[in-house]
Amino acid sequence: MDNLTLSWGCCSLDGESKQFKKCNTCVKAFHLECLGTCQSRAGDATGCWICPTCINSNTKTINKDNTPVRFNPNVTIRTQKRQTSNSPPEAVDLEAPITRSDLRAIVEDITERKFETLLVQLTNTLRSIMTSELGTMRNEIKDLRESITFVSDQYEEMIKENKKTSETVRELRSENELMKSTIKDLSFRLNNFEQNARSNNIEIQCVPEKKEENLTNIVSKLSNVIDFPISPEKIVHCTRIAKINRDNLARPRSIIVQLATPRDRDCFLAAAIKFNKPRPVSEKLNTTHLGYSGEKKPEFVVEHLSPGNKALHAATRLAAKKNGYKHVWIRHGRIFVRKTDNSDFIVIRDMDSLSKVK
Repeated sequence: MDNLTLSWGCCSLDGESKQFKKCNTCVKAFHLECLGTCQSRAGDATGCWICPTCINSNTKTINKDNTPVRFNPNVTIRTQKRQTSNSPPEAVDLEAPITRSDLRAIVEDITERKFETLLVQLTNTLRSIMTSELGTMRNEIKDLRESITFVSDQYEEMIKENKKTSETVRELRSENELMKSTIKDLSFRLNNFEQNARSNNIEIQCVPEKKEENLTNIVSKLSNVIDFPISPEKIVHCTRIAKINRDNLARPRSIIVQLATPRDRDCFLAAAIKFNKPRPVSEKLNTTHLGYSGEKKPEFVVEHLSPGNKALHAATRLAAKKNGYKHVWIRHGRIFVRKTDNSDFIVIRDMDSLSKVK
């Protein structure tokens, strides 16, 4: 072949005197001087010779050996385009020189492959982590949605129950107020009934107790003292009652006397008041008038009150004393108060009426 038609792969110096070899792969010519002694002998045995550039390309594709081969430092070799990866494998010359571009290409190829491997591993790892975490989050969101639905249903149920409860409480309050009014009215009626049942009775307080005492004689003697003689026939019943305050041992039990008519009861009370009114405190009705010896102790003749009126009378006396009221008295089972001799009286019908005593 004419030297003018050859494509050189080593240098641009053409000469007939120079010997050369032609690459069996890339069909380029190379001077033996440019190749060196060892390179010029390579391939003589078979008659097929491959240039160092094609050898490097085949080495990266087939052998993947990154160890550089020996080359002649005094020879400048042109950088040629690497053979494509689809080229058929040829005989490899392990002593072919490697240029800086080839080394860079090898490093880039290895780095790219490593990067691709790491990228695949990282992608798979991230996909696995995200799948696991997203699955957990999906389950948590599902549980949260179910919990919110449950709480919402419970809240709606509580609202309904609260509405029913409010209506029930409203009805119960209305019934309670009605029952309070009814109970108050019934208590007032019962108290009046009990007081009317005592319309014939008088209560004699602070009379000393003795064994085998005759209460009828004591009442007769008291009636003579107050100048209202009463025959035993008009005394229907006479007895002592239990004390309200059992801890007060010094105070004797009161005597309850049931007379024949309310008129007899009223006359007896009027006579006792008439007896005490003009006398000083020391001379008012006391134990000496009934023949008891020893210390002089006062005695009291009052209306026989029902338990409710007794409690109301005691509370009225405390309120009157606290607010400076001068008079507290009872007439036909009703309690009256008066602050001064000239002021109007106030009727105390129940505990609520005590607010008037101020």
